Amino acid sequence: MSSLSKYTNIYTTLSNHPLTYIQASDHDGLMQWATTLYESIDSEGDRWLIYNFLRFLPQLSVTEHFDISQFSSPFLSLSVDPFRLSVDQCFMTLEVLLSQSNGSALQRLFCAVALILGFYGALRREEVLRLRCQDIVCNPDNTCRFTLRICNTSEGNTKNKTTRFVYLALPSAIAKLVRVVRHIKRHCSPTTPLLGFKNESMTSRQLHYLLPVTKALKALWGNNVRFHHLRHSGAHWLMQQGVLLAFDWDGSPFCVGDATQAMLTKQVCQERFYFWLEGRDFSHMNDGLLFDVIAEQLGHSHYATTRWSYLHGIEWLPPLFLINERGFEHNELRYLLGIKPESKDVFRFLNTLTSKKQDTGTHSTLRLMWG
Repeated sequence: MSSLSKYTNIYTTLSNHPLTYIQASDHDGLMQWATTLYESIDSEGDRWLIYNFLRFLPQLSVTEHFDISQFSSPFLSLSVDPFRLSVDQCFMTLEVLLSQSNGSALQRLFCAVALILGFYGALRREEVLRLRCQDIVCNPDNTCRFTLRICNTSEGNTKNKTTRFVYLALPSAIAKLVRVVRHIKRHCSPTTPLLGFKNESMTSRQLHYLLPVTKALKALWGNNVRFHHLRHSGAHWLMQQGVLLAFDWDGSPFCVGDATQAMLTKQVCQERFYFWLEGRDFSHMNDGLLFDVIAEQLGHSHYATTRWSYLHGIEWLPPLFLINERGFEHNELRYLLGIKPESKDVFRFLNTLTSKKQDTGTHSTLRLMWG
């Protein structure tokens, strides 16, 4: 009987702290509710039950933005969710959303644009929901470029309570879908939700325009995929575009799909960062600001947040530095490898590279300039 009472007590605890749908959809509202709930419990056993309940929230489409790390011990190793969609996978998901038989044509269009904003804009789900007609502007000189204003609204606040601007450079076919929505809404009030109808509740908009996207992602790419993975994917490709721009490359050195490769050409990378470059060549910019510019696009105050929480893994990074024609002096190479000045390990490292080159039959791009 004591065990039964222990494990059913969670229902009483939760009934004393009801969670509204509006709170669940808003990041700050959800985190405040969870903090209040957690601090209201004195028993360590009950807290453990509530903690495990909170761990389940990110698995639900409505509360997938919940940050369980704020309730975890800082001494525990972090678990990451590194799934990312490619541009080709995004296109396939768009085709599924637009061609499905369920729902009206307008609903399918809203779902497709929600996917586009989440992927190309790297927006949080509540940012997509709260975007109003007045918060998106099409560039008159280039109809594939858009400016999004992410700000506090009557339906909720941004995560850090500040306004930011997100600049998109979309493929022509994708941009046309966004322009169609803006054309349909041209006579609506500026405060009307971009995705949805006037006076339509956030609950209804989430169910009709975001949930179908989540279901499509799960059906195509796995049951663990969530809407929030669109934001992580957008952050990943934005970083790759920035790095390729800094290296002055026209295309990616990786084996990727045609649509993804098209996104990583020099022209598209320049379009994506046009808001910063303003027609100037990247070599004329302060390249030390690149990572801060990327973090600002994602709504992060510090690049460390972007690197730690969004750029999972570095398997895509080394090839960008290995494929280069510049040389390294002896002291530079020793510094990069962390080899002590009196050590001879640098020569053993070079011998290892030479043997690997002979084994694979490839040509080394590393050239030493002895001072």
